[in-house]
Amino acid sequence: MSMQEPNRPPRQRPAGAGAPARPATPIVAVIVAAVAGLLGLLILRNVKNDPGDSGFTDNTEEITDSTDVTDDSLVDSVPDSTVTPVLVRTGAAVVVSNASGKKGAAGALTEELKARGYETGKAFTANSGTLYDTTQVLAAPGDATALAVAKTVLLEMGLTGEPGILDESAPVKQSDVGTATVLVLLGLDRAGQSLLPLGGDSATATTEVAIEASLTTPGN
Repeated sequence: MSMQEPNRPPRQRPAGAGAPARPATPIVAVIVAAVAGLLGLLILRNVKNDPGDSGFTDNTEEITDSTDVTDDSLVDSVPDSTVTPVLVRTGAAVVVSNASGKKGAAGALTEELKARGYETGKAFTANSGTLYDTTQVLAAPGDATALAVAKTVLLEMGLTGEPGILDESAPVKQSDVGTATVLVLLGLDRAGQSLLPLGGDSATATTEVAIEASLTTPGN
């Protein structure tokens, strides 16, 4: 009779003991972190694109024009305020009436105007008893050429202001004025004085019409 090993009963595990725990796989942790990061980016993008969300402040800086006002191109575009006056001496006859009381003053001025290229009439004396402290230059109304010549006379006499209107209120006889359309009522302020030297005064007055001007140099 052979000897047989008696049958051993299987080992019993203690009550409550489960399967052995496995360590967490590193790959799973990486995947979880990536998903969480992607979800965070999507949420942030939706928040920024929502115009009704008042929880964020627009920090965009306004871009302003920083063009330097001293730029040469801008300076060149500014009109020059120094305008060379246009001298209009032809196209209208000028007569000088002596209203200063100084004998020969009107004739002397007439000769100077004639020497500079003006069309002049005969000088005469203003109505009896008419004396002016300030010289006046009058032009026929509605005559653009007469106005331009009158402005030139004012300029060359060193006077300012605008020409007056040559009408029946002037203290002269119409027969003395004749066909002239510019009248100089020579007062005490300019009687006996010469015209300004040619190109010697930097006045800024300009005429309103462009008529060819005579540049005749005054004679002796």
